[in-house]
Amino acid sequence: MATIDDLLRGAQLVRTIDAPPRAGLELEHLAAWNALARRARRVLDAVPGTPSAADDAISDNLKRLESRGGRALAAGGVEAEAGILGVALRLGAVADLLADRDLNGSLVRPSDGDHLRARVYGTLYRTAAYTVPAIAPHRAGWQDVLELAHLTKGYRDVRQEAGSPLEDLAAPGARHPGLEDVAFRWERAASRAVLDSQTRLTLETVAADLAILSASCTVLGVALRDRMPGLEPQVEALVAAGQRAHGMWTRLSRWPDLMTYPGARPTGLSEASLQLRGEVQRALRPGGRWASPEELLAASPPSALLDAARRLAASNRRVGADFAVAFDGLGRGTRLWAPYRSSEPATGYVRKSPRWVDLDDAARSSVASMRADAASALTASKDLAGRADEITRARVSWRSRNAPAQGLGDGRSPATRIEAEEALLVRRGPGPDRGPRPSR
Repeated sequence: MATIDDLLRGAQLVRTIDAPPRAGLELEHLAAWNALARRARRVLDAVPGTPSAADDAISDNLKRLESRGGRALAAGGVEAEAGILGVALRLGAVADLLADRDLNGSLVRPSDGDHLRARVYGTLYRTAAYTVPAIAPHRAGWQDVLELAHLTKGYRDVRQEAGSPLEDLAAPGARHPGLEDVAFRWERAASRAVLDSQTRLTLETVAADLAILSASCTVLGVALRDRMPGLEPQVEALVAAGQRAHGMWTRLSRWPDLMTYPGARPTGLSEASLQLRGEVQRALRPGGRWASPEELLAASPPSALLDAARRLAASNRRVGADFAVAFDGLGRGTRLWAPYRSSEPATGYVRKSPRWVDLDDAARSSVASMRADAASALTASKDLAGRADEITRARVSWRSRNAPAQGLGDGRSPATRIEAEEALLVRRGPGPDRGPRPSR
């Protein structure tokens, strides 16, 4: 199940300083840019947030490249360059995933859109650097490609790794949507519910779901214990963090009988919660018991299990943060509580109306204890997500140190290759920042 993160990782074209220029292929490259520019604009239009003037300049440049590519295709007999066309196909899939989720009005943080946009710009920079050697200086399209490289140059060092829930979006499989896809849909419903519909049933349900996600991360971590050479301490820390988070959220899923916040649970949350629990049951608890490491590893490689743990932990942390914000307001100021299963106020409460009661000092103390539990649970969820991220980064670092050099160039680090791309741009002539733009 490819995610937006996976698609963007696979869309990175890198040309090293050792790759010889191949001038004279401008038609093939520009023909591919017709598709790439069009699909890149679709992605950027679908990313939440308000475009800046710099974003508008990049969009205008992409429109010109799309037009240039259209004229190259109209010449006939031109076969689009395969590498750029592969990037275009991946960005088209990203655009489809974003459009399919109807993100308008959803609880997406501004930073989520900013990070995804930066990754797309980094992809465009690398592709422009890949194209420059193929176009003879001052030929049609050369200046547009150089200008795009200049406009996106500031994003060349953006790490190509997931930094927001948007990048964990994935197309559901042909037979089943998968646990991570269901967890993302649940995340949206749960965040909206705890912020907009703060009832006892809502908060208990979300806390129970967070406990289930924590336990799921723990089970995935146990399966990875012997499959991450050199990272055993980090994996053990992940398992311990999952156990702590599970205990804290379980505690918040069972309120004392003396208090409640009356009201129904939102239908959207009920449906999302049932889907989440059903998918956890299918994927991790076949037969009503947690799957063994052997069973999980027989179904998925360790890398897939680690990715699943990271994404589930990230959803756990984000919803946990919204839960803590909502819970922190309960019992403060004009927020009122009602006694549970009683028409009379319980000891420690003062009647304010036929239905609602206000809290006295003793009752406020008990509510403060629950708020403290919510803050502690959020801390545990942050630790769990941090441990999963730490293992992911450490694993990438370990593999880069131990894997033999292969692919383009001489196996130098990505930073060196990025510098090489810049050297190619400089070697080919002045860019838009080094002189006036020639008239067309």
